[in-house]
Amino acid sequence: MMLAAGLTLAGGCHHKSRPIVMLSKADWASQELWKEAAQQVEEDRNEPVGSRAAVQVPEELKHYSNRHEFLGTQVAEFRKEGYRIPQDYGDLAAIISQGGLVEMPPVGKDYVLFGIGGLADRGPFTRYDRSTGTSIPLYADEQAIDKATSDLAEKIAEETSSIAELSGELRSARRPDRRWAASMRARVSKEQSSVASLEVSKATMDSWYGDPVRRAGLLADYRRLSFLASDFGGQSYDLEDPEARLEFKQRLLAYLRPAARTVLEEIASGYNRQFKRPLPITSMIRTIEYQRELGEVNPNAALITIPPHTTGLAFDVYYHYMTAAEQDFLMKEIARLKDAGRVEALRETRDHFHIFAFADGQRPSSQLIAESTSEMADTGLATAGRSRVSNAIRWKPHASLARVVLHRRSRS
Repeated sequence: MMLAAGLTLAGGCHHKSRPIVMLSKADWASQELWKEAAQQVEEDRNEPVGSRAAVQVPEELKHYSNRHEFLGTQVAEFRKEGYRIPQDYGDLAAIISQGGLVEMPPVGKDYVLFGIGGLADRGPFTRYDRSTGTSIPLYADEQAIDKATSDLAEKIAEETSSIAELSGELRSARRPDRRWAASMRARVSKEQSSVASLEVSKATMDSWYGDPVRRAGLLADYRRLSFLASDFGGQSYDLEDPEARLEFKQRLLAYLRPAARTVLEEIASGYNRQFKRPLPITSMIRTIEYQRELGEVNPNAALITIPPHTTGLAFDVYYHYMTAAEQDFLMKEIARLKDAGRVEALRETRDHFHIFAFADGQRPSSQLIAESTSEMADTGLATAGRSRVSNAIRWKPHASLARVVLHRRSRS
């Protein structure tokens, strides 16, 4: 039985409510562990924190004079390693099944996952077609496809009929009240927009599921997801249950490449040893589809061909609650790792440190970085005064989007 509860935590001088997804009564111990870690993260420091704290940012965590070089360096690392980039959750599930990524439990020895998968939803899984920017819903079998197609056509017919009735009522009214007429026209316009959107969805369904080859491929996508969900580290997820879908999606996003995990744990260990609280991590791997959705609410989300987080080498640290001393300590640690050639990094003004680990602990070659940087410049991604970096989350992890899913599982 899945339960949901809200937790009110102190954050600065404000109290925030964070909904937490409860898996079962047997998970109370894990829930309490996460609550304790979250309370330590949000503990009132009684001094300026986050972007209000006065800090001296080291050069290692600033943009280069050529602002394109930051993204160019990370793209160069992808080219050096040739990683497969997940387009959607199905793609990500396949990469996880092949063993290319390692899972990060919600609460580690020195860190806590603090809002991972904040944009994940309860909707059906989809195939993302990057060439058209289209997300096509996945269905379990032929019967489910036929029902979805029929339901869509029925909905279009119902709303079209409603538009006709409203329009007829408006036309037949004699000397109608202006407010009433305006309200009726607004209703007609809203339903027309809805029908137009539904017709686009139907055209997409017809295009993909009407083609036997595409249809077979989409059914295979669902089967792959369902296979992993049936036994995911000893737990199973019913993909027909919206809450289970959300839980499964968020767990899929709690993965990193081994090199990134090593760097994360090293930084977290030092921070926890110094300040006796866990390091809050807000983002790890993303799919191209998820990155696109993030871009719709966050103008700073990277829209390049290979966004850094899709490699599994990037993670974000949330400094919103950290004092100047805490931030200075972290920045020195990150700068040390950058000077050693192990990471690329940036202090974001939106309360995040973006950290990108190099897979073999070495920066890509200068030539490869130069080529990738030049490509970034050609696409015009960086703009004066603003960074186009994939970690700059506009939502705050203590807000309503910060859903945290806890699992009974051990460290990978």
